[in-house]
Amino acid sequence: MGCIDSKDDTKPTPEQKKLEAQAPAPATPTGQLETTTPQPSEATNLTMVARVVVAGASGNVGSAAVHKLSQMGVEVKALTRSSAGEKCAPLKALEHVQLVECDISDQSSLSGVFEGVKAAFLTCGNFQGQVAAEKAFIDAAVAAGCPYLVKLGSVRCYTSMDSAIEYARFHAEIEAHLEKVAGAMKYTVLCPNWFFSNHLADVFGTLPMGIIAYPLSGEAKAAPVDPRDVGELAAQMMMTSDPSAYHGLKLDVSGPEAVSMAQVAALYTAALGTPRMSDARRRRSGWGSH
Repeated sequence: MGCIDSKDDTKPTPEQKKLEAQAPAPATPTGQLETTTPQPSEATNLTMVARVVVAGASGNVGSAAVHKLSQMGVEVKALTRSSAGEKCAPLKALEHVQLVECDISDQSSLSGVFEGVKAAFLTCGNFQGQVAAEKAFIDAAVAAGCPYLVKLGSVRCYTSMDSAIEYARFHAEIEAHLEKVAGAMKYTVLCPNWFFSNHLADVFGTLPMGIIAYPLSGEAKAAPVDPRDVGELAAQMMMTSDPSAYHGLKLDVSGPEAVSMAQVAALYTAALGTPRMSDARRRRSGWGSH
């Protein structure tokens, strides 16, 4: 199918904020990036209109990137399968944002998408066709001469061709393809540890039972990150004046503090006013039954 546009505008600017943080559980990868809300450092002097592409623009991370780029005055081509959904409504109200309906797994659908762009951000939900879809997007970006691509990956300690986690194997295969075909295109992979929003969805069903049910001990720690911070970080990186400084990096991205499941349960207890305990701690204390 072809692309369907809707909207326009312009303007340029900033870079990103890079920090080091504690390694995410369950392993200790290197080259980690901590995010709070990324703040612009020195403005990138762009005398021409800055234009970027964001794939998966209606997703949690993609939409955060689009919002940040719009605030920065950057012209954004926001790619989505359908512009009719509720998630797209806030994007339609943003300045400098052009909503483009297309299927990134269809090369013909991407025709013209990368024309005149400074950078692209590739986000994609985990599904069986993810590898083919992301490879198609990467190939189209390379063929069009896109200067810089930021890809959303997964935490490094999970990501490998033989990972026990299916979507981590997907990311490993996609990254291998990116390295092989990138050519002159610079690229960076952002690898978030654990999204706060995912955690809430995961435990929502067990909270009324007084349980934080997770396949982790109460002492297990992780440094969760808000998907909005990851999207804003990607937006800052796309506007860097020198993408070669980040070329080839695969950066674990986490929040500023490692917290245990027991600490998370204590936070729920304080907020809700009734005891909430992590499953492992609950069994040891004898409180309730599983």
